[in-house]
Amino acid sequence: MTSSSEGDGHARTDSLLSSIPILLLCVVALHQVYLVHAQGLSPWKGGGFGMFSTTDSSQGRRLRVTVSGPAGEREIDLPDPLWGEASLASILPSERRLRALAQAIAANQRRQGSGPISRVDVSVSHLRYDPRTLAPQPVILREHSLKVEGRSPAR
Repeated sequence: MTSSSEGDGHARTDSLLSSIPILLLCVVALHQVYLVHAQGLSPWKGGGFGMFSTTDSSQGRRLRVTVSGPAGEREIDLPDPLWGEASLASILPSERRLRALAQAIAANQRRQGSGPISRVDVSVSHLRYDPRTLAPQPVILREHSLKVEGRSPAR
């Protein structure tokens, strides 16, 4: 037979263990809220805690890429091999992801022989709706400009 104090200790341990899933869910939810507000994460991703409160899904985001060179600035379509990387950058447009995408685009432009380029600009935007008129307005979430020098892109 166990004493009353041993039983209380066991109950406390069980109570703490049963709290772990709740604490983990709270940590995941708070991390997702942070990423949405600080890093531009689509509320539909990263746990999806905000997916029913917004129209800002990854499909509604626009990734715009422009390259600049001696011939001027022009918007380009993403090459097929970069669609996966571009999709991730659109969902979570962190500085690191946008820089990596811009570097991959610069390298792809060199391989394609598309002429010399001096800069690659990448931006991710989504639509916000005016609360009064419901008119859609594009809003840039994050953008990155990569200066391309010689053979290798520089930051």
